[in-house]
Amino acid sequence: MGKFIFVLIFLAFVVEQISLIIKLDKIQYSCKPSVRSAEVSEMFEINSLLSNHGLIFIPNLEITEKLPENISINNSDKLSILKNKDSVELTTAIFIRRRELIRRKMKVSINKRGVYAFKGCTIYSSDFLGFYKPNREIEQNKNIIIYPKLLENKKLLIALSNFYGDFLVNRMLIRDPILVLGYHDYTGLEPLKSISWNQTAKRNSPIVKEYDYTQEQSVTVVLDITYKNDFGKSHENLETCFAMTRTVCQFLEQKKVAYNLITNACIINRDKNISNINSSGQGNKNFINILELLGSCTYFPVCTIEIFFDYLNNSTMKNSGSNNSIIYISCSQDDKTLIHLNYLKNKRNINVYPLYANNYCEEDTIHVS
Repeated sequence: MGKFIFVLIFLAFVVEQISLIIKLDKIQYSCKPSVRSAEVSEMFEINSLLSNHGLIFIPNLEITEKLPENISINNSDKLSILKNKDSVELTTAIFIRRRELIRRKMKVSINKRGVYAFKGCTIYSSDFLGFYKPNREIEQNKNIIIYPKLLENKKLLIALSNFYGDFLVNRMLIRDPILVLGYHDYTGLEPLKSISWNQTAKRNSPIVKEYDYTQEQSVTVVLDITYKNDFGKSHENLETCFAMTRTVCQFLEQKKVAYNLITNACIINRDKNISNINSSGQGNKNFINILELLGSCTYFPVCTIEIFFDYLNNSTMKNSGSNNSIIYISCSQDDKTLIHLNYLKNKRNINVYPLYANNYCEEDTIHVS
């Protein structure tokens, strides 16, 4: 019996000495999302990679991954998850062999707009007897951008329809086109000066010209996040502003209207300047860039309201007149902003369409299944 106990003690001593020489510096880890950007609550994958480049296996490796806040993991019932204020910690115990590579994929979603970082992990090991528990931080910074929601709101859709009606009327009134895209049969609605007499003579029926009217009009979407004395609901109203801006831009894309977006919001991972981005209205990469910009907006402006409107006034200088429209989006109306908007409308003769977040309440929202 004494020999047996001695053997057990000896084996425990040997295993303990082996466990003490295990080093965590040979462990490599990475975690990144499968997509660069996504919609709110859209499922995507996160791909984790854990590798042991050492020559010794690690029987009791513990890894705590630092996932973004507001993340939901699919089928997470059996996982060890700790939700903190600014992160979600996922802890897993792993047996990893020498020179082994472990891959894991999880389906997740994020339920709020913003830029979210996968910050790495903390790995732990322990000696055989449990006296020591060394750890190592592995840092990384892989981001994903979550777009703002599409705001399906009755009042907003009516306001956009009214804007587009005015836009079409102004487009028809402008009759000095340069670019002829093609021809079509006369319907009786077109003005007589649109008739192409050469084509009419060739086909022996009235034929009218098709013009590229979008080249003659300018639409500017302005997102102003300046604080408007509504601190109690400021973040809520700003999120509504981001959703409204996304809805307006998507509406213009669907109507194939070229536009540019100007905002004074501070953008994560960009210079602290006023942002101005163009879209051809064709639903291409430019629109994705706009969605990513809106997803990356913070709640802080980069300049004062005076500097912002000076920039806006200068940027629209080339397109003064009734062929220039501004869709102005902000949390609420205030006297200072109204002075600047009236200047653009009355002095510059620009069509101004203000949209304020506090006018679009939850009960007006259309719930789309």
